[in-house]
Parts: sequence; structure tokens; C-alpha cells
Amino acid sequence: MTILLASFNLHSQSKSGKAIYSVKIQSDSLLKKTMSFRLREKYERAENEIKNLKLKLIFNDTISWFSEEKNTNVDPFALKIADCEKTFFTDLLSNQVLFTVSERKGIFSKNEFLVQKTIENNWIFTNEVKFIQNFKCYKAYQEISIKNDEGTFYRTIIAWYCPEIPFTFGPKGYCDLPGLILELHDKNTVFGLTELSIYNNSLNIDLPKKGEKLDYDKYLEILKERVMKRMELSEN
Repeated sequence: MTILLASFNLHSQSKSGKAIYSVKIQSDSLLKKTMSFRLREKYERAENEIKNLKLKLIFNDTISWFSEEKNTNVDPFALKIADCEKTFFTDLLSNQVLFTVSERKGIFSKNEFLVQKTIENNWIFTNEVKFIQNFKCYKAYQEISIKNDEGTFYRTIIAWYCPEIPFTFGPKGYCDLPGLILELHDKNTVFGLTELSIYNNSLNIDLPKKGEKLDYDKYLEILKERVMKRMELSEN
């Protein structure tokens, strides 16, 4: 890990950076009981493969880009259960998170859609503190809503952020905290910082342009319709 020597230099000179995160899946025995034997075996292999996954967060003052590091050679199913198939862009100027829809046979074609979602800023701050890679971090959390045919459900996202590192970004488009997110808990997935480089020049990050723009709710509608259609075709 790149050592940051002095907080006053960090605040006065830092203009961009790169963070590398590892991923851990906290095993869910109740979920596994609902799976078939074959699916459970596949899921457990993916859990073991997750340890080889590295994710990068590239950021400057206003934009971040979060995606899988190249050449990690991880099973696509492992990416799927960790919800790391997508490439996320966070644009503070437009207050939006954008992600490219992954190519999926029979559901989405390459670069078909570019999904836009308004940044949710309903963080609740706590006084809890812990050290991550020798950086003092504070805990915040938020509840995000998930709607489906059975109703509206809520999921808790936990972030440990470091005010010493004056960038507001983190994994999967989560942001808008007073410091870089060094650890993120989303369902049973934990993203943890392993490497950090801070630069005194501003990296240029281009937002994606390919694909039809969709808001997030419309994307979920299309996804549901296409998954149902594919299931119907497979039954015939």
C-alpha cells in the first residue's frame, strides 16, 4: 500500500487517486438451504473464487470509475453473486451514478443500455470508529429501498469512511460521505481497501456515452420482462 506521509500534504496537494479493494462473501447458510445441490456447489465454488477478485476505484474531484481489475480471471458467476459485473461511474456534477449493463446472452446485448440513477444521500452518521490500513475511519449507514412484485423491502448499506482522505467516493457508486470509503458492507458482501495511491495531478475520467440512456426504474422493468420471456422460452 502507498503510504500517505502527512495529512496536510494530503489535503493541500491531492487531486486524484486509485484504490484497490478485495471482496469477501459472508456465507449465508439459510440461502444455501433453498438451493439445489448443483447450484449450491456452484455458489460455494464462486465464494472461494471471490478471494482472487480485485476491484479498482479511480477518482478525481468530481468523477469516479469502479470496475473489476483486468486479468483477475474470476468466474463470471462469482462476479454475479458479488454484484460486480457492472462498471459504475459516479458524477457529482450531475448528481448521478451511471452503470453499463453487462452483456448477457438472451437478455442484454453489448452496450445496449446506459443506466442512470440519482445519488442517494440519506446517510446516518455514527460515532463508531475503527482503523483500516492505519487510517481512522467512521461508520455511516443508509437504508435503500428495493421494490418487486411482493412489495418494498429495505437493505442496510454500511460504510466506513476516512475524513483524512478528502474524496467522497467508494465502491459501487456509493458516495457523498466526508472522506473516501475504505470498507463497504452490502448484504453479505464486504469490500475492503487493500491498496491506495494518491496523486497531485488530476486524472481525466471520461463518462460513458454508448448505449440508450435509461433511468434505473425503467431498467428494472426491462430486466424483469426479458428474464421472464427467457424463462418462458426455455420451458417450451
